[in-house]
Amino acid sequence: GKDLLENLIKIDGIEPLSDKDKMLMKKSIAKQEKKKNTRRFLFFLRSVDWLDDEARKVAYDYLERWAQPNNPEDCIELLRHEFADNRVRLYALNNLNRLNDYALNRYLLQLVQALKCELQHNSFLSRFLVYRAVNNPWQIGHYLFWHLKSEYHSEEWCERFGLLMEEYFVHLPSYQLMVDLLVQNNLMNRLTKISTDIQYWYHEAKKSKEHCTSFLRKELELINEDIIDVLTVPLNPCIKVRKLKIAKCRFMSSAKVPLWLCFRNADPHSLSDDDVKHILRANNSGSNGTKDIAVDGYTDICHDAQVLFKSGDDLRQDILTLQMLYIMDELWLRKNLDLRMKPYGVIATAENVGLVELILNCKTANDIHTDAGTYRGSFDKKTHLQYLERCHPPKNDLHAYHKAREYYARSCAGYSVSTWILGIGDRHPSNIMIHFNGSLFHIDFGHFLGNFKSKKIAGYKFEREKTPFVFTPMMKYAIDEGKEPSPEYRDFIKWFFQAFTEVRVRYKMFSNLFLLMIPSHMPELVREHDVSYVRRQLRLDLDNINDLAAHIEVTINDCLNDKNRLWDNAAHAAKHA
Repeated sequence: GKDLLENLIKIDGIEPLSDKDKMLMKKSIAKQEKKKNTRRFLFFLRSVDWLDDEARKVAYDYLERWAQPNNPEDCIELLRHEFADNRVRLYALNNLNRLNDYALNRYLLQLVQALKCELQHNSFLSRFLVYRAVNNPWQIGHYLFWHLKSEYHSEEWCERFGLLMEEYFVHLPSYQLMVDLLVQNNLMNRLTKISTDIQYWYHEAKKSKEHCTSFLRKELELINEDIIDVLTVPLNPCIKVRKLKIAKCRFMSSAKVPLWLCFRNADPHSLSDDDVKHILRANNSGSNGTKDIAVDGYTDICHDAQVLFKSGDDLRQDILTLQMLYIMDELWLRKNLDLRMKPYGVIATAENVGLVELILNCKTANDIHTDAGTYRGSFDKKTHLQYLERCHPPKNDLHAYHKAREYYARSCAGYSVSTWILGIGDRHPSNIMIHFNGSLFHIDFGHFLGNFKSKKIAGYKFEREKTPFVFTPMMKYAIDEGKEPSPEYRDFIKWFFQAFTEVRVRYKMFSNLFLLMIPSHMPELVREHDVSYVRRQLRLDLDNINDLAAHIEVTINDCLNDKNRLWDNAAHAAKHA
């Protein structure tokens, strides 16, 4: 009875319901007098036969009488393809309309995909999105435009998305807002052409790096000539810039040659180049109390706007993963759990084109390892702690050193939990970075939901990643300094467990967000069964808290004792030496 019903409610919308399950759900709902259990009600709507007039009337009656959910975002589930009824979708939107613009912005990615489930172009959802976008063109409208524009190339959806962009432009309160978006779009088109040309000259025509750099600077000079006034960067409407700083712009030597772009900040209160030089000069001479800024060759004081332009890479999985990290971080912060997460900004502006936020003053784990020797550094457990000591020497400022170690432990817990649950793959040491302030964070999320990388050697499939997340001896040593027992390591375990259990409580929301992204046809998210990976990692079958704690402890120790991970790190360091 009751236990069976609770087990049914735990189903995340992946498996279809049997007739017996639907009947049990209907009987349960009929007994609910206070009409407050949102989880049961949403589940009940899945059991309704919408082709049966009588069943539909009963469902409509419940829609009117049921109490509003405490978490309006839970209703986003009702915008999936299986809920085609307009009254149900309107109920969902009325609840989503309770979200403020900041909260709604978090779910725009899924709401745009839900447009593909509408029967007509003119729908409640399309009107809702345009209404909210026009009322806040910066926090909603800007991002809605680029989400629509990034899929405008699709023959299947270009008409619908094109009409919505036109409708948004028609109702904008200011003509200048439309012009601003068109200028941004023109800039992205020109950068795409430049990136394509450099890819050809550098990789196919085998021109020298100097030749390609000269070509890049000439093209950027032409762009500068057309930048007359303040320009908005598509990555964030709050970022206002002027002309490009050509000398600081360059291209990376990877396959798609992404462009590292540096714009002059339009903020009148930002530091000028002379101000930066003065601070660095004072820092080096020690004439004032300024803390060391230049660390291991990183001498940038970021008052310019620096972004990475990418053309040729599919950024959608990065965007979805970073959205999940943002939501997890907000969930933890609401529970007073600050894990010092650094989910950077990424936006797609066209097919395989977009911008990535650059986080400066940090080093990759691979660079930190190789500082201690190409091979030896990958096995030396002291490397991460030594990096923190170089950034914040204990003899100079013991408080700053302990604060950096705390940030490291908190962020290590946060990213361990999130990458475990989301099944993030390809976690080589160049995809893990440590900031100057001690925060550890991950980048490049091209593989998720358990799609871990493997390699064939002599006809045998070699699994590069044998554990669900990265937690190496050097990470543990940076947390506890090799002391047993360590209060710092106990805190790490406590944060880890709390973060994991908080996500378990809200697993249904994360599952629904993934399910709503299936219409985007990402390479690793093409069917509903792909999402079941998240549920398996959360071990919802473990109801006893002690069993769950034991499972987490065993998994952490498995990662800690994974020698394969260290050898893979060493091979990666040798390859990129």
